[in-house]
Parts: sequence; structure tokens; C-alpha cells
Amino acid sequence: MVISEQDLKNLAQLAGLALAPGQATAARAALNEALSLAQAVQEGVDPAIVPMVQPLAGQLRLREDVARAPASPAERDALMANAPATAQGLFLVPTVLE
Repeated sequence: MVISEQDLKNLAQLAGLALAPGQATAARAALNEALSLAQAVQEGVDPAIVPMVQPLAGQLRLREDVARAPASPAERDALMANAPATAQGLFLVPTVLE
């Protein structure tokens, strides 16, 4: 597909752009190049290649999701020692919605 002069005028009007003659030529060339790259990618798609759900599926080392006992009050206090404000074992945060 090639962008014609009329196509470029229509696109510019839809985008609300006013292109100078020099800009129109450069924009048309850039759009035609982008379309040719997109067409090359489209032609290179191999139906035998299955898209990956997760790119690093075999390489990620995740810890086991194991339930553990709740923290004791002493452990909880140690974990929350750096919090700016706490009350009854909970973090106090500013009100965002009223």
C-alpha cells in the first residue's frame, strides 16, 4: 500500500494538521516507509510459530507460594518499625477519597 497525496490530505485533515508542502512530502515518505515495514512484518509471519504467553517462561525462578503462620505481635512491630504511622498493627495513610 502506498499513501497518495489525497490520502495524506485526508489524514492531515482528520488529525487537524496543516502541512506545508515540504512537510507533506517528508510525511508522505515517512508514512510509506512505515507501511512497507509493516507489510514486511506481516509477510514474515509464520503460522507454525506459536506466540509465547510469557517470554521468559522457562527462565523465571519463582519462590513457592507457601502459606505461613501469621506474624506474632513482636514480629509485626519489628516489620512496621519504619512505617511513618501505625495504629493497632495497621498502617495509617492519608485519606484519598471522602
